[in-house]
Formats: sequence, C-alpha cells, structure tokens
Amino acid sequence: MLHSSRLRELGIGIGCLLLALSWAPASAVTLDLSASTSAVSGSPSVYTVSQTFNLPAGFNNASLSITSLDIDDRGVLQLNGVTIDSAGIFGPGTTTLDLTTSGPTIAQSYAAPGVRNVIVTAGFVTGTNTLSILVNDTSNGINGASLPGGVFISSTSLSATLQYDLRVVATPKDVPTLSAWAMLILGLALLTLGLRRIRRR
Repeated sequence: MLHSSRLRELGIGIGCLLLALSWAPASAVTLDLSASTSAVSGSPSVYTVSQTFNLPAGFNNASLSITSLDIDDRGVLQLNGVTIDSAGIFGPGTTTLDLTTSGPTIAQSYAAPGVRNVIVTAGFVTGTNTLSILVNDTSNGINGASLPGGVFISSTSLSATLQYDLRVVATPKDVPTLSAWAMLILGLALLTLGLRRIRRR
C-alpha cells in the first residue's frame, strides 16, 4: 500500500503535467474604432452614426478608450444604447437631445469637443456591440460648409480604441513561457520520483 505522502507527490506531479500540457496563451486584441463622417441635411435634424464590432465568447478585460469626440453641434456617444460621453461645439453646458419631434429626450451635460480621457470598462456583450453617435444638428453651417438652398453639412468624428483579452487554443507553433516549461519539468520530476518509489515497494 502506498504511503499518503507518496500518493500526494504522485498526484501533484500528474496535476502539474496535465496543467502544463493544457497551457494556452492569452491573446490581447486591439480594435481601432475611430471614425469620421459628414451628413448633408436640408434643415436642423437629429441623425445617428453607428458602427458595430464583435466580441467573441470568452473575452474579458474589455476596455474602450475615447481620446477625442467632435459633434456638430452637440450630441451623445452610446455603447449598446447607453450614453457614455457627450460633446458639443458650444460646450460645456447642459441641455436635452430630442431624438424625435415628439420625444423621447436625453438629458445631457456636455463638454467641448476634442481631447478626452474617457475609459469604458462595462456594458460590453458577447457578439455584436454597437457604438453610436446621436447628433443633434441645430444650427446652420457651424462646423462645415453652408450650401445654397438652406442645405448644410454637419460633421462628427471619434477617436477610440477597444482592447480585450481572449484565451486561445494552443497550437504547435505556440512557444510555452518559462513558467509553463518549469511546470512541465516539475511535473515530470515528481511523476518520475513517484513511479520509482512505487517500483521499489
């Protein structure tokens, strides 16, 4: 019958070996979500500029970094329908963004456009995510060119980067880290020691 300490050594060795063999690296992914656009409108209006991005199952530590937001002439930035930032060329100030002529409205305290330091770490979902700029274009030709006939151009721009971690399946090309090699060697050593003691008994 094996002594309990030898069984423990054998179990630790097998555990370390299996852990090392199942090693998979963590992959850091970066997406550039920066965008700029312009809209031609015949009268002051509300419009939405959207883009989507996908997050795979198993993502974690997602972080959206917003470094610049320009909106003519004011509006909000939303992630999956939740407001995360707002800006206006007349900012800072407080007002409401009317989504339609009859409502609803979004209360907003907006800052002047340009340099930001907004970090978003919540509100992400597995699968399709939507980043939208809801523009309240209330004045003629402030941030763009006025055109004949009451037509004008409204512009928006966004600088944002998304980062997240993803656990990936190890491939033969993957090179284990030093800790993985150490774990593998320790596991083999303990396994060999345990087998030798079994043979002696």
